[in-house]
Amino acid sequence: MNQNLIFTILLFFTITTKGQLIVNGDLDGNIGVDVLPINWQLVPLTDVNCQATELYSATPDLTHLNGPDISSGISGNPYHGNTFVSGLHAYNESTNVLYHEGIMQTVSGLNIGSEYKISFYQTVVKQFGVLDTSGSWAIYIDNVLAGISLPSSSQNVYNSSSLIWEYREVLFTASSVEHTIKFLPMDDDSYITTDSILNGALRMGIDSISMMLSTNTSIHELNNLLYIDIYPIPTTKYLNFSGNIEMSELIFFDLSGNLIRQYKLNSNSIDISDLNSGIYIIQLINKKKTIIQRIIKK
Repeated sequence: MNQNLIFTILLFFTITTKGQLIVNGDLDGNIGVDVLPINWQLVPLTDVNCQATELYSATPDLTHLNGPDISSGISGNPYHGNTFVSGLHAYNESTNVLYHEGIMQTVSGLNIGSEYKISFYQTVVKQFGVLDTSGSWAIYIDNVLAGISLPSSSQNVYNSSSLIWEYREVLFTASSVEHTIKFLPMDDDSYITTDSILNGALRMGIDSISMMLSTNTSIHELNNLLYIDIYPIPTTKYLNFSGNIEMSELIFFDLSGNLIRQYKLNSNSIDISDLNSGIYIIQLINKKKTIIQRIIKK
């Protein structure tokens, strides 16, 4: 494989991996009714996008094979990890209460103008009296709808332990360094009344949420987001640096993780002609961030 291509692939992998912004995307925690996963909040009754009419009807449930309520069907197999979130989009006609149970998390460190991909897995959970066979998740960036996922469907019984999980993703462009990402269950038909019919109220599940720079972002754009270019790759003598960054320290490791060389950077170029030919991992550290890349010395 061409060495420049190797570097490009590795650079992209490094940036996108470090770009994971969601905390506890597996939605792990202790199962329970009205219980949230660690580091997540519920979308409150007061939120403009939440349709719930009571405080208790905006509270999703942290769900597992063992509950929190197997008898009613608030249970099921997670896609990954120990638990997942399930929430209602439902109207109880007898109590005149509308349920809309979602979760949200505020993420920071975003690059304004950059496109991000939010990915997750969804499933139709159901419960007793909540038997809609298909539904989606609506994803909001702050109060703006980023998208509604393609519906998933299920013909399973309401207390099934064999939930079918499907991958979904939504793209958005950051307009701030910080956004609140909201996930609300969304029935894909107009009937959300709780009863015994198949297309009434909806209980949806969500799991394995992640967020990273979109693969539609080019390598050049990604380099700009790092505010630094490191070149030439490969190099025989000089390694040069350019970009809007204050550099302070550069550390070389071999592929086994052994420390090879450490530099205090006083200029935008260093002479590495005395290094043996090979592949090195470099760690560039300054007061704002740490960048890790792989370079080739001929």
